[in-house]
Amino acid sequence: DNRSYHVYDNEADTHIELYTATLDADLSLEEETLIPHARFIQSSAQVRATSAGNNTVLLWIDERHGGTLLNSKPELWFETLW
Repeated sequence: DNRSYHVYDNEADTHIELYTATLDADLSLEEETLIPHARFIQSSAQVRATSAGNNTVLLWIDERHGGTLLNSKPELWFETLW
């Protein structure tokens, strides 16, 4: 989990980005990959991951149809990475 927080001139455009990266044999990070469709509200995403063989399954609470504290419409979202 290497989330980055971007603040733009228009606060409505502010969002949290979710990145993933694999570890090499020396436990060093390889190239990061952005998951561009993830939509979070801070402190509510509860990003979780588990391994499935050589793959990783990510699960989080996504806010793609709501997205504000006053208009929250959470749904569970998952992504498989390999």
